[in-house]
Amino acid sequence: MRQRAHQLKENALREKNKLAKEIEAERAKMSAMLSAMKDINKQKFSAERRRLNMVRMKNKLAKERDEERSRLRELQETMEEMKKEKDEAVKQKYNALKQRDQARTNCRKLTG
Repeated sequence: MRQRAHQLKENALREKNKLAKEIEAERAKMSAMLSAMKDINKQKFSAERRRLNMVRMKNKLAKERDEERSRLRELQETMEEMKKEKDEAVKQKYNALKQRDQARTNCRKLTG
C-alpha cells in the first residue's frame, strides 16, 4: 500500500511538472503572440499615419492645382480684355487716320 501511495505521488508530481512545462510553453507562445500583435499594431498605426499624410499631401496638391487653374483663368480673361482693348485702339487709330485723311481731302478741295 505504501509503495502504491508512493507511486501515485510520483505520478502526480510527474503530471504536475508536465502540466507546468505545458503552461510555461503556452505562456511563452502567448508572450510571443502579444509581442507580434504589438509590432503589428505599431505597423498599422505607422501605415495609417503615412496614409493620412498622403491624404493631406493630396488635398494640398489639389488645392494648389485649383489655385493655379484660377490664376490661369484670370490671366486668360486679362489677356482677352487686353486683346479687346488693343483691337479697339487699332480701330480708333484707323478711324482717326481716316478722319485725318478726310480732313486733308476737304482742305485740299477748299483751297485748291
